[in-house]
Amino acid sequence: MRADNLRLPIAVAVVLIWVGITVFWGVWIPHTGDVHHSIAVGVTNGISPNLLYASLFLAICVIVFRWWDVAFKWPERPKEIRLLWFPLLYILAFFSFTLITGLPSPQVIGYLAINTILVGFSEEMAFRGVLFRGLLSRIPIWPAIIITTVLFGSVHSLNALTTGDLPGAIAQSITAAMSGLLFIAIVVRTGSILPAMFIHALWDFSNLLSIVNIVPAGEPTAIDPKLLIVPIAVQIPTFIYALFLLRKVGRPSADPAVAG
Repeated sequence: MRADNLRLPIAVAVVLIWVGITVFWGVWIPHTGDVHHSIAVGVTNGISPNLLYASLFLAICVIVFRWWDVAFKWPERPKEIRLLWFPLLYILAFFSFTLITGLPSPQVIGYLAINTILVGFSEEMAFRGVLFRGLLSRIPIWPAIIITTVLFGSVHSLNALTTGDLPGAIAQSITAAMSGLLFIAIVVRTGSILPAMFIHALWDFSNLLSIVNIVPAGEPTAIDPKLLIVPIAVQIPTFIYALFLLRKVGRPSADPAVAG
């Protein structure tokens, strides 16, 4: 079998192993007390080893399999960076809310910064890098975008294993799919995965920083299911913006910068 025909199955296997390292690490290792805790608590109590090991695993795979086309490089179309203005407005809003609720301790901020950088690198490399490029080796760009986005959202439902909050995890999977479409739009429009990593990490950092002081530190953080519609509604504009950015993708007559 030709090497390019092996690209997709190998990419899928790599992502599955990445899921095992990232998601199930917290279930397999020994615990004291309740295994369930909020995501915010999990990334502010120290550097998460699962995120670190998952990131190293992906970096090694990219090097070993020579997947240089994952676009871990300076943007091919630097002018497209201006398109980041919309998610940056959200990030500014998250930081503004933090100023209202109060900053956590410097230690918490430090752990949160490191962990969200690892998340930004790891999740972007796994989905918009390894998986997306693997899919593009077999199928057209729009099916690859849809599959990558749906799988990215679906994986977040596994957070219920850590938080014990299935409705919350499902809501998170929906919002993750919406933001995932935005991240893949950034990759396609800029020709680089680096801006998506930057926005992803900054998005998670500012979002979690805005709520870490109002999340209980010990018990599971399930909330009224009726309130779960709020983060989904907040995410709708970014989803629409992502569709706008991708409006010319796949069209033969489109600008080569976005035609795929």
